Formats: sequence, C-alpha cells, structure tokens
Amino acid sequence: MDEVMNAAIRDHEIQTEDWKFSMLANQLYTWFDRFNERFFDHTLQPPAISFRKTRMNTFGHYVIDRNDFGLKWNININRLYVDRPLMEVLSTFLHEMTHE
Repeated sequence: MDEVMNAAIRDHEIQTEDWKFSMLANQLYTWFDRFNERFFDHTLQPPAISFRKTRMNTFGHYVIDRNDFGLKWNININRLYVDRPLMEVLSTFLHEMTHE
C-alpha cells in the first residue's frame, strides 16, 4: 500500500501545473530512479518528496518511520533552499537517500 500511495503522490506532484515545485519534483523523481539504479541496485523504495520549510541549518531530511500523513519513505527538501543550483539540491537529495 505504501508503494501505491507514494506512486500516486509522485504522479500528482509532477502533473500539477500550477504548483511552484512541480518541475523540481519531476527532476528529483527522475534522479531518484537514476541514483537508485547506480548506487543502490534498485533496493530503495520510491519516496514521497516534500518541500516543507524546516530549520535554517537543514537543507533536507529523511523522515524515519511515517510522516504526518502516515507515508513511509519521505524525503523533505527545505523550501528555503530550493533555489540553490540543481547540483547542490541533488547532492542533498542523494545524501537523504542514503538514510533509507
């Protein structure tokens, strides 16, 4: 069930045209697939990616256990830092993937 929910969230995030994080979400989901293949041999479960504002000293974080919506495998990218160069956001994202 968790995989189904995260897949539905992925579809919703990348297809929502009037959401400012849609393009970044699409890029991160694409890179998740690439990183998962290259570095993790497809062993990671696809996450739900969120963009919630968190502490100023945190670029992102992996939610251990279930998040506020009961979802598993959630990676949050701090919306304070989404405008960093894509390579820096991807570095944060890959780091958070290692926590799974």
